Amino acid sequence: MGKAKRVKQQRAASAGGDLRSQGLRSFQSQRFDQAIQFWTPLAPHDPAVVCALAEAYFRRAITNKSADPVADLRQAHELAPDNSRYQFHLGRMLHLQGDFQAAAEAYGAVLAKKPAQVRTGRLLALAILQQDPTTDLNTIPALTDAVRQWAAPVVALLHKQSVADDGTPLGRLWAALALITTGDPAAAELLQDERSLPAAKLHALRRYYRGVAAAQAGQTEEAVKHWAQVAKAELTVEHLAINEIAALYPTLVAQLEQDDLDGAIATSRAAAELRGSPAFDEVRISTLDRGAHRAAAAGNWAEAVSLWSLARQILSRTTSSKLGSPAPLLHNLALAYEKIEDWESAAEIWRALLRTKGNRGSGSNEVDTEAARQAWVRKRVITCYRSAGRPDEAVTVFRQMIKAEPNNLALRIELADALLANEQDRAAENEVKRVLELDPNHPDALYRYATTLSTRMQYGESEAIMLKVVAQHPQREDLRRGAAGLFLAHGVDWSSWGRYDRAREAFVRGEKLQPDNPIFPLNQARMCLPTREFDEARRLIERTLEITNTDLNVWMQSIETWAHAKLIDDARALIERFEREFKPDAADYGQLGEMMIRAALPPPSFDRLAQRPPPLDENDPWVLLGQELVAKGVALNPTDVIFLRLAGIKLSRLLPKLALTYFEAALKLSPDDPDLLIGLGMVQGQLGDLKTAKATLRKAEQIARRQKRYDLEQQAQSMRSMVGTPMLDMMLDDQFDPEAMLDMLDELDMPDY
Repeated sequence: MGKAKRVKQQRAASAGGDLRSQGLRSFQSQRFDQAIQFWTPLAPHDPAVVCALAEAYFRRAITNKSADPVADLRQAHELAPDNSRYQFHLGRMLHLQGDFQAAAEAYGAVLAKKPAQVRTGRLLALAILQQDPTTDLNTIPALTDAVRQWAAPVVALLHKQSVADDGTPLGRLWAALALITTGDPAAAELLQDERSLPAAKLHALRRYYRGVAAAQAGQTEEAVKHWAQVAKAELTVEHLAINEIAALYPTLVAQLEQDDLDGAIATSRAAAELRGSPAFDEVRISTLDRGAHRAAAAGNWAEAVSLWSLARQILSRTTSSKLGSPAPLLHNLALAYEKIEDWESAAEIWRALLRTKGNRGSGSNEVDTEAARQAWVRKRVITCYRSAGRPDEAVTVFRQMIKAEPNNLALRIELADALLANEQDRAAENEVKRVLELDPNHPDALYRYATTLSTRMQYGESEAIMLKVVAQHPQREDLRRGAAGLFLAHGVDWSSWGRYDRAREAFVRGEKLQPDNPIFPLNQARMCLPTREFDEARRLIERTLEITNTDLNVWMQSIETWAHAKLIDDARALIERFEREFKPDAADYGQLGEMMIRAALPPPSFDRLAQRPPPLDENDPWVLLGQELVAKGVALNPTDVIFLRLAGIKLSRLLPKLALTYFEAALKLSPDDPDLLIGLGMVQGQLGDLKTAKATLRKAEQIARRQKRYDLEQQAQSMRSMVGTPMLDMMLDDQFDPEAMLDMLDELDMPDY
């Protein structure tokens, strides 16, 4: 043999081996399509592969991985005709598909080879009877006497003959079925047998026929209960839904005739999953709609949502032509979802309403009305998605609207806002530019363009555009307020960079736009502190309080200005005025007290930010003023445990000895409060009384466990392990933020007025 020929044969053998092994791996991984593909070319030359290929076709058919399982089973049988298993399953598949004659032929062929197969004989008997109920099974030689005896109850039922009760659970079921065919009430007693049946599905079948027997006896409600349980068992019974409807429809009609709306609603709920007749659908939907309207009128919007949702479910599958468009129902359901603030569901229902066909006529008025309706619904969709925090969905709807109205600039502006909310900044900017291409003087587009320039720190250009827009549209208060906000933001930025002159200039220009906003004179006052223009600062704070003396934040930040400036006399004078004009409560005094005590701390440098705050001089005037203010808060209500605890927490890092007294006072009022004990233990640990601190925290842990407050138990346990370690200081440092004092403009960005 030549060398070239030998190499060619070796390669062919190698390729065949590869296909065989690849097919085996695919078969073992249940990738039967690939296994068949690999093995098919090898089958004509390899008997072992033929058997494997037949098994692959068989496995693909019975594992629901085949587009045509009957064809696969036929192929398996052709490849391995002596394997009766393939022919048996082919018969079963044909049987399930309703081809009773072909199934019977397959079963017969199997029995010809293996006549003792009882299961195959029973299936053959059933296939023959399903094909022709009048067939005499005694004429079928393939059936054994045992199989004929097994099928005898089936034959009796088909011929409406009685079946003897042999006392077994299955025998009683057969006997009851025979009695039901004749309407004999004795069937009900036999069906009460609760003994176990050979198969789980037979239990559901027995319950179904209990319902049939109850219905025959006129016990409709009892019948429906049984059938509902059968439906839950997911047993396919041909007439189950028909029987349920036949029982429920007259009941529902009778309830409505008697004005029993509650009963009718309950019946409609019970029947919601049934696919009924058009008449039954109409009555159910009408009942649920009436109930939903009643619930809405009473303010029970959750119930209204439930009922309209069920009505929509039935309407979606009805064949009735009398119910008309689902639009009114969807409209009501969407409004109900809005009432319970389920915004995303409301938006989805509004979108479903958009997909419905309105009553469109051929005239221009009808077309205009439909367009206006769709525009109104789209606005509801967008509003709901915004409320749901889903700007991405709002963007989708806006794009649909703009496609219909490409020259609607207001829509494009709204789309830009939605894109910004969805963090699509570049797309939002492009949309604004499209508007400006169509209308270079569009005020809303210019406003948003100026805002974009501001984010890029192009302050001069953005401010010029904003002032121009305000000048051109003096009646637009929203533009004026937005421009003031822009100058406020720029001022805060300049101040954070130490450019107090530029910041002050921005605040002055902002005040001109919004003179009734106290934030502008207050911020100007703070810009006077670095240059020590204290008289000007006093004048500006006075102007701030002339604008409003009823806002707590304005008072607090005005007082804090003097704390930043370390001018205690001005701070004290303003606090006294605050007490006269505002009448502070305990919490206000606590906030002021902490503010004054913090003013005694030296300004931290960046290299000390990670360090614990330095110890305070208890005789420092700021500390004394702070203690005085906290004491005033306590004096307003000495038994207020919540305030005492808050005072202890606020002072625990600044003045731990004073904090200790507040925790102790609170515990006298509420000795079994684990939260207070944890605070006390924390302060004791900070003061170095480690043994007492651990005992206090252990007590807190035990009390929390008794009270089943397991979060506090875990907290006390964790704190106890930290006592005497640097971890306690680190945890307490989390409550003390020295960075807050680095920037005296830490709270300049107040809400607009």
